[in-house]
Amino acid sequence: MPNRPSVVAMDSIQTIFSLEPIRRKLVALELPPTSLEILFASTVRDGMALTLSGEFKPFLEVAASQLEILLSQHSVDPSPSNIREVMSAFSELTVYPDVVPALTALKDSGIRIVIITNGGKNTTEKLVEKHGLNEFIEKIYSIDEVKMWKPYGTIYRHAATDMNKDLFDIGLIAVHSWDIHGAAKVGYVTGWVSRLEGRFAPAFGKPDVAGENVTDVVEALLDLPVQKAAERRQSV
Repeated sequence: MPNRPSVVAMDSIQTIFSLEPIRRKLVALELPPTSLEILFASTVRDGMALTLSGEFKPFLEVAASQLEILLSQHSVDPSPSNIREVMSAFSELTVYPDVVPALTALKDSGIRIVIITNGGKNTTEKLVEKHGLNEFIEKIYSIDEVKMWKPYGTIYRHAATDMNKDLFDIGLIAVHSWDIHGAAKVGYVTGWVSRLEGRFAPAFGKPDVAGENVTDVVEALLDLPVQKAAERRQSV
């Protein structure tokens, strides 16, 4: 059994922030509601493909390119104005209702909180500030810094190095199985939130803890045994 981490890294997109404002923009252009899931999945797919081929483009650039394809596939004009209209909603993302209670529980327990995201740092910082999450979030780590998309291990290791923390002393909370897998492979403690996928991807190893919402996962992480300082030194 893993020990309770002293730092919890939160994924941002779909874990903290809901993409429903994007869905509303897509539906307004007469695309089916499920277009949101296609847009996000294809964006992550191409971001990962760029990383595996040794290239990098930031989240919003890849998302805009996928949106252009998606609009064309549904016979909607992929004009700059239509693309701007949908992409503008990335600055309007809302916070899931389970997030603030979970962050409060972590803070009250003395756990440091950061974000590790495929999203842009500037966009994420503005969303954190807009929704008053600054009191919880110590720092934001974006793939913009390392030029490699999650779940490649670089961003997880970068965050640990920057915080001067052992990998096993950091926990990741995310709704995406692939994100949990990437963090687990470098040594993070992992907490999977099932509210998006419903079932953890069988292709990956199971998360350390799981729950229906972020609050449940935080409670499970806080219930893990606390490693004593002497034991921590011996395990390094």
